[in-house]
Amino acid sequence: MNRLLVVVIFFTLSVRAEGACFTIANETRLAPVGSFPAWSPDGSTIAFTADIDTDKPEIYLVTVDTRDILGLTRSSDGATNPTWSPDGQQIAFRSRGRPSRLHIIARDGSSEREVPGAPSGSSDFEPDWSPDGSRIAVVSNRLGEMGIITVDPVTGEGERWSSERELKLDQPAWSPNGTTIAAVGGGVFQGEIEGRLYLLHGPGQAELIARGVGYQWPHWIDDGRAIIYSYLRRSTFRPGVIEVDNGIECEAGPEWGGRANPIVSPDGQRVVFSGRDGEEFDGLWIADLIRSPSAVGEQSWGTLKREHVKMDGQPRPAIRIPSASKPMIVNP
Repeated sequence: MNRLLVVVIFFTLSVRAEGACFTIANETRLAPVGSFPAWSPDGSTIAFTADIDTDKPEIYLVTVDTRDILGLTRSSDGATNPTWSPDGQQIAFRSRGRPSRLHIIARDGSSEREVPGAPSGSSDFEPDWSPDGSRIAVVSNRLGEMGIITVDPVTGEGERWSSERELKLDQPAWSPNGTTIAAVGGGVFQGEIEGRLYLLHGPGQAELIARGVGYQWPHWIDDGRAIIYSYLRRSTFRPGVIEVDNGIECEAGPEWGGRANPIVSPDGQRVVFSGRDGEEFDGLWIADLIRSPSAVGEQSWGTLKREHVKMDGQPRPAIRIPSASKPMIVNP
């Protein structure tokens, strides 16, 4: 791997809103259970993971207007993490076998296939289909070491963007223009309290943009100008938003407590999310999304080096991070 220079830019991070920057209305349950929702490109259908009529998780489709639910997969080991092709005709997902593999199935449930190119014993996790349809980002060890790679959905040819040895990342999410992948380092699914949001601008190019308690599930909104994510507050997940260019962050209203993995519709008018009751997801929900732009304030919680992390396995310098009480120095 080519060695990269570290580019460091100081800027103010976490300019938090004075109050909520968005809230919800007309909340209704789409399914009694459900997680990992994904909107179809036309906004008419949501794919999600559930065990509605099976003894293991499978992929289901729910029509937004009619609330009709259709089982899409029926596999021996189960399926999870659906992601739509840009034309809305196919869905990629992760099989839950051992090893776990990347599969693609037609929207009508036909023509399921495994994406080729996976060596024996390798596994694929958390796929996200690129906006132009040419690549699928996935956490995988197809290329040897576990990390985020992009895979050709037809040939299975892979390109490494990160490796676990240099920077352990998961939950990849393509930007709308297809040039950048948002990802999470740390967080509860890596056994850490703190989660960190990164942007991968290409193979071996990582930029740390935010960090906080339990940061998880990043997804791009507003044509790539911002990222919505979940974080932990008082032991429950809540959504937050960070503007990518200026680092302004804001949080949802109080009624959002316990709502996880928010995914905004293609038209930006609605949001689907998993309800979380303690350790269990209590259903798949949809609501109207109401924004409050005037809530963005001027309070700064601290400054952070916005840095391009050198992906060569070397320790990165301590940086100052925002804190609600006082600044602190940690190693990222």
